[in-house]
Amino acid sequence: MPLRVRVWGHFPTLPFLAVVGSRRPTQTAVSSVPWIVDAAVSSGWALLSGGARGVDGEVHRECLRRGGVTAVVLGSGLERPYHPEHADLFRRVVAQGGCVLSEYEADAPPRPWRFPQRNRLISAFSNAVMVVQAAERSGRAGHGPDRYRCSRKGRVGGARISGLTGVGRVQSPASRRGVAGGGTRRSRGRLGFAPAVS
Repeated sequence: MPLRVRVWGHFPTLPFLAVVGSRRPTQTAVSSVPWIVDAAVSSGWALLSGGARGVDGEVHRECLRRGGVTAVVLGSGLERPYHPEHADLFRRVVAQGGCVLSEYEADAPPRPWRFPQRNRLISAFSNAVMVVQAAERSGRAGHGPDRYRCSRKGRVGGARISGLTGVGRVQSPASRRGVAGGGTRRSRGRLGFAPAVS
């Protein structure tokens, strides 16, 4: 884990659902984002993602549209946010009560190895992780419960994590167990979010 994490904005106190996925998602993957975000926001969760093109950007935008709180974990420094086309999106995230995070020096440029490295922070900050769509060998696979034991299950800060699922085919034993690490697989459209306050 990093020695420090730099924060622009306000770090939410709500439980986090991380939703990550392909930078080149299919239309099916993109169309699944609104119902995932709606289920989370309406249950009192904040959304966390990586701010990249594709699924990550859609998650942040949809969360803001629904009046939710979201956080971005960058693979670059805060003064060089990646992707640059999302600079306005990142400003809106902060303006709506969320934050942008980075473990790197403020002027650190994006580098390919920094994106898989930042994924461990996305998992560590999250109470549950959902991978919407990813290639089998992509960095998103690194969010799974087998690799990140810090992805929590059970009770976390008063929130009960119930079964979550990704979208699409279940290809690995890890996905069959549920992304929260021990959750049950549910059918599409019926995410088992527990209320944030029990």
